Amino acid sequence: MKCFTSRSSTCPSFSATSTRPDAESGFLLPGGENSSIKGLVLGDEVYWAINRSMDLTVGAQYWSKRGFAPNGDFRYMAPAWTLSLSAGTPCSTAASRSR
Repeated sequence: MKCFTSRSSTCPSFSATSTRPDAESGFLLPGGENSSIKGLVLGDEVYWAINRSMDLTVGAQYWSKRGFAPNGDFRYMAPAWTLSLSAGTPCSTAASRSR
């Protein structure tokens, strides 16, 4: 398990790719926060342990000032290297209403 701090957050985050063959999939704990830019933020994620060396996390957040923000993270761990792909974009409903 490794600890890192992201640029968008002041709280440390923990990340670990499972190497156990019995890793379990399921829902992660729902989260929430209050931000002056995003407003009230509520969200949840699902974790899927595809196999020993791959996992996928998919979820969404609702930002009261911006709309929905889907996100996902796919990780693959090979003997010599590691691949991590992340995606997340807020779907702004305010921008479509102003046109």
